[in-house]
Amino acid sequence: METLPSGYKTNPKNASNMSQFNKALTAFFDKLRGEAARGDSVHKFATGYTTSTITGNVTIYALMQCTPD
Repeated sequence: METLPSGYKTNPKNASNMSQFNKALTAFFDKLRGEAARGDSVHKFATGYTTSTITGNVTIYALMQCTPD
Protein backbone atom coordinates (compact mmCIF):
# COMPACT_ATOMS: atom_id res chain seq x y z
CA MET A 1 0.00 0.00 0.00
CA GLU A 2 1.27 3.43 -0.88
CA THR A 3 0.53 6.33 1.42
CA LEU A 4 2.44 8.94 -0.57
CA PRO A 5 1.95 11.19 -2.36
CA SER A 6 -0.83 12.65 -0.32
CA GLY A 7 -2.23 16.11 -0.23
CA TYR A 8 -4.88 18.37 1.10
CA LYS A 9 -6.17 21.85 0.55
CA THR A 10 -7.12 24.01 3.50
CA ASN A 11 -9.80 26.66 3.69
CA PRO A 12 -9.12 29.77 5.79
CA LYS A 13 -12.79 29.95 6.86
CA ASN A 14 -13.71 28.40 10.19
CA ALA A 15 -16.86 26.49 10.95
CA SER A 16 -19.06 28.35 13.39
CA ASN A 17 -19.94 25.11 15.21
CA MET A 18 -17.20 22.47 15.04
CA SER A 19 -19.37 19.80 16.63
CA GLN A 20 -22.07 20.14 13.95
CA PHE A 21 -19.46 20.39 11.21
CA ASN A 22 -17.67 17.21 12.34
CA LYS A 23 -20.99 15.37 12.56
CA ALA A 24 -21.92 16.40 8.99
CA LEU A 25 -18.44 15.58 7.70
CA THR A 26 -18.49 12.15 9.36
CA ALA A 27 -21.84 11.34 7.72
CA PHE A 28 -20.51 12.48 4.33
CA PHE A 29 -17.33 10.38 4.69
CA ASP A 30 -19.32 7.34 5.87
CA LYS A 31 -21.45 7.56 2.71
CA LEU A 32 -18.37 7.74 0.47
CA ARG A 33 -16.61 4.97 2.39
CA GLY A 34 -19.58 2.67 1.82
CA GLU A 35 -19.65 3.46 -1.91
CA ALA A 36 -15.92 2.82 -2.25
CA ALA A 37 -16.09 -0.45 -0.32
CA ARG A 38 -18.95 -1.74 -2.48
CA GLY A 39 -16.97 -1.21 -5.68
CA ASP A 40 -15.74 -4.14 -7.74
CA SER A 41 -12.18 -5.48 -7.61
CA VAL A 42 -10.99 -2.80 -10.03
CA HIS A 43 -12.96 0.29 -9.02
CA LYS A 44 -12.91 0.72 -5.26
CA PHE A 45 -13.28 4.46 -5.03
CA ALA A 46 -15.94 7.11 -4.65
CA THR A 47 -16.05 10.84 -5.18
CA GLY A 48 -18.56 13.40 -4.09
CA TYR A 49 -19.28 16.81 -2.73
CA THR A 50 -21.54 18.38 -0.19
CA THR A 51 -22.37 21.98 0.62
CA SER A 52 -22.12 22.82 4.28
CA THR A 53 -24.33 25.59 5.61
CA ILE A 54 -22.32 25.38 8.84
CA THR A 55 -19.30 26.91 7.07
CA GLY A 56 -21.26 29.53 5.18
CA ASN A 57 -22.26 27.42 2.16
CA VAL A 58 -18.75 26.20 1.43
CA THR A 59 -18.62 23.17 -0.86
CA ILE A 60 -16.56 20.24 0.42
CA TYR A 61 -15.12 17.86 -2.17
CA ALA A 62 -13.81 14.41 -1.30
CA LEU A 63 -12.34 11.28 -2.86
CA MET A 64 -12.37 8.01 -0.96
CA GLN A 65 -10.33 5.00 -2.07
CA CYS A 66 -10.21 1.45 -0.68
CA THR A 67 -7.79 -1.36 -1.21
CA PRO A 68 -9.20 -4.85 -1.87
CA ASP A 69 -7.48 -6.32 1.19
